[in-house]
Amino acid sequence: MRRSLNFGSPPLVQLVALFGVLIVAAAALLGGASRSSASGTCNPCYVNASTGNDANSGSSYYDPFKTLSKGIDAVEPGGTVIVAEGTYDDTFIQVMKSVTLKGWRSGTPGHAISRSILTDESVIAGEISFQGDGLHVVVDGFKFASTSRLYVVDVENGRVEMINNRFESGGGSNGGIYQIYPSTDISVAVKNNWFASTLIANDVTSSGNGESLVVQDNVFENAAVLVSHWRDVEIKNNQFTSSRYGSCQAICIGALIDPTRPAIIEGNQANLTANSDKAYALHLAGPARVTQNRFHAGPQGYAVWVASGGGDSVIHFNDLSSSASATFVNNAAGKQVDIRCNYWGSTYTVGGDMQTEPRLQSNQLTGQICGGLPQLSITAPADGATYSLEEEVTVSFECTPGATGLLIAECTGSSDDGSLLDTSTPGPHEFTVTAVDDVGQSAIVTVSYKVEAPTPTPTPSPEPSVTPSPTASPTASPTASPTASPTASPTASPTASPTASPTASPTASPTASPTASPTASPTASPTTSPTVTPTASPTSTPTATATPSPTSTPASTPSPTATASATPTPSATEEPTSTPSETPTPKPTPTVNYRLNYGWTLLSWTAKDRISPAEALAQPGGDAITAIYAWLAAERRWLGFFPNGVNVPGANDLTELRNGGVYWIANRRDDTEWVVPASPEED
Repeated sequence: MRRSLNFGSPPLVQLVALFGVLIVAAAALLGGASRSSASGTCNPCYVNASTGNDANSGSSYYDPFKTLSKGIDAVEPGGTVIVAEGTYDDTFIQVMKSVTLKGWRSGTPGHAISRSILTDESVIAGEISFQGDGLHVVVDGFKFASTSRLYVVDVENGRVEMINNRFESGGGSNGGIYQIYPSTDISVAVKNNWFASTLIANDVTSSGNGESLVVQDNVFENAAVLVSHWRDVEIKNNQFTSSRYGSCQAICIGALIDPTRPAIIEGNQANLTANSDKAYALHLAGPARVTQNRFHAGPQGYAVWVASGGGDSVIHFNDLSSSASATFVNNAAGKQVDIRCNYWGSTYTVGGDMQTEPRLQSNQLTGQICGGLPQLSITAPADGATYSLEEEVTVSFECTPGATGLLIAECTGSSDDGSLLDTSTPGPHEFTVTAVDDVGQSAIVTVSYKVEAPTPTPTPSPEPSVTPSPTASPTASPTASPTASPTASPTASPTASPTASPTASPTASPTASPTASPTASPTASPTTSPTVTPTASPTSTPTATATPSPTSTPASTPSPTATASATPTPSATEEPTSTPSETPTPKPTPTVNYRLNYGWTLLSWTAKDRISPAEALAQPGGDAITAIYAWLAAERRWLGFFPNGVNVPGANDLTELRNGGVYWIANRRDDTEWVVPASPEED
């Protein structure tokens, strides 16, 4: 069946190269190779083995090159070569620049069913080698014939991706991604490929000094993965079936560059029960972390063999059972190996020193608990407890393993055990403790507690009496009436008796309460003494009553017998002084005085509107106040202000005092007089 070539956008591709203990001298294969040019003439370049000609421009589907080597040589660095179906038998191609090779089946996994049925493929029959610094090479959607191999040789600071390809091998020769022999800082990915062999093997083998190697989502039939001398290795979600000739039937890990960074082997399945070889499904000669795998060996095979160098491996939550015979595992590492929490089947044989208990009770790997989850106990804070603001509470909790043979690896809380609980802010809080055991099982417990700020409880209950607002009126300034001046009568008897002087009787003078508005001098003369200046003096119950102008009207006026010529010792009342109305008097600063009881006082605010509590408490008498509360009826909650809690988050949510508002005032000193500025009068 023929089909036209799709020239859509290049698929996501990733090239590959992998592992192994098998080291092949790839340099010997480079003789007589076709080397790619550093420059290029097209991008993308098109290749078609049936209709192409290397004399063409290669710049379109209708003018393609014939050979793959010509397309790679002509493409611009970093460009794409689109290869039509057909067989490309270039003997050896050496790629020395970044390039993406897109085969006829690019984007379709190599192990897809359609790839095993349909025959239209871009087939590579020769060998390809990648070499050079900083290369990024992608090979996507090809079929590698039994005579082909792929090498990665001496690539530094580069990346090779091999995806969606099919590798076949036969005739007794190795094929596939046979050897990766990089220098440093190379990343290799092998994903969604299919590997198969007939007589010997088709392997993904790798050795060298690579940085990162990923082998994921591949299918291996009679094939294996062999890795050594890499820094980071991940082998995930691959399938291995049938038999592989030799001792390594599925995954073999050799020595790694950094023993503290184990290879990650996760989610793989190896069904090798039909194998009769005395071989290994998993062979560890380097450190590895092995989880969530299924390794089913044959009658003579070992599910796991730990060799020297693999003793620090951790093998948990795997199915190691075998339907062909008893399960065999062996430890030849010379030290105890942790192989707890695995499923072994009904019978198993362990060779060497291995820690095996506890075991999984079934082969259900997902969600199964091994032995028991970690147990947690939180003593303080107690669940549902209520604590006071800034109360000192010592945190106390404990973590214990869920079964014998398990240990607690991590036990952490919102704060450390033995530390002080966070009670710095009022409101609901949570405290969480997490425990993780040494096979990775975890448990989390969370408790709730509440922190409360002091609630204003009036003690004793005050009589809610609203203190009247004093209005400081300028009429409090006494104005001397002209009638207060003595009028010299023309009658005789110029003897000016002191009693003849019209002195203002104390009863005639407007007597202001000592705590009320300014008191006028008891003398009849309206002199401009300082007592005349209208200052609203503090009052316990601020009652500002307008004081009548003190008119010097004698209580009993004797007959005016003094003549103008009779001038005895002049009294202040006889001196013709200017009246206060003639002398400008400074405008007073009005204040409001509140008298506070010890404990709680309820008052209606009539002083300066929208004054901040901090400013109000800075006034005389405010130093005795420890708290101000207001009830916010619309939200049914209290607003408060605490002078000593200015920097405590959430403590001071009362930000202003408003005229007409009703407030509870907490006072620590008996009979306190609090003097606060009044609102400015409008002119």
